[in-house]
Amino acid sequence: NRGFEGTFNGNGYTIYGLYSYHADYTCVGFFGTVKYGDIKNLTLAEGFIGGGALTGAFVGRAKVGVDVINCVNKLNVQGTTGVGGIIGGNAKGTTVGNSVNVEEEGDIPTFTVFNCVNYGKISGTKWVGGTVGYITAGASRAKIEKCVNYGAVNGVGVGVGGILGGTYNVDGYDHNVVESCVNYAEIVGGSSGSTGYVGGVVGCARATDIYNCVNTGSVKNIGTSNYTGGITG
Repeated sequence: NRGFEGTFNGNGYTIYGLYSYHADYTCVGFFGTVKYGDIKNLTLAEGFIGGGALTGAFVGRAKVGVDVINCVNKLNVQGTTGVGGIIGGNAKGTTVGNSVNVEEEGDIPTFTVFNCVNYGKISGTKWVGGTVGYITAGASRAKIEKCVNYGAVNGVGVGVGGILGGTYNVDGYDHNVVESCVNYAEIVGGSSGSTGYVGGVVGCARATDIYNCVNTGSVKNIGTSNYTGGITG
C-alpha cells in the first residue's frame, strides 16, 4: 500500500513490451501507487495495462505530492472505475464510486500532470479520461496542463472525457485546473439510463476550472443528449 516514493527519470528512453493485466486488483499501472514522487521523461510503448479501479499507464493511484512530467503513453489501458492514459486517479477514504476502500490520508491528495501525451485507447466503466480518469473527494489543487490526447476514450457510465474523466464529490474544496490541453480523439460514454457526463476535454467538471483547451474529436453520449459537450459534459 505504501507505493513508490522518490524520482523516476526516464531520461528520454522508451520502455517497450510492458504487459500487465490484473483485473481483480486496484491501483494498477507502471507504478501502482505513488506518494511524494516524480515520474518524468519516459515513454511506454507496445504493450497493455489492465486492472480494476484506479488503473493508469504510468500511475494507478496518485496519493499526494505526485508530478508526472514529459511522459508519453502508447499502451492501451483498460479498467473499471478511474482509468486514465497517464494517471488512473486519486482517492481519499472510501471513494471512487464506493468501489475501492483505501486508508485515510493525513494529507490532501494532490498531483500535477504536465506536458504529457496519450496515444493509447483508454476504456473503462466510469470516470475514464485520456490523461486522468478521476479526481475525488478531498483532492484539491490537482492540475493537468499542456497535455494532449490522441487515443479513443470509451466508457459505459458517468464521466468520460478526452483529458479528464471527471471529478466526484469535490464541492467545497479548492478548484482543480485543466489548462492548455487538446483532445483529437473520439470520446464515447454513457449507457441506457445513464446521464453520462461526456465531454471532449472533461466529462464532469465539478469544482474544476478549464482554461485555453481545445477539442477536435467527436463526442458521443449513448445514454442521452444531455450532459454532453465539446469541452465539458
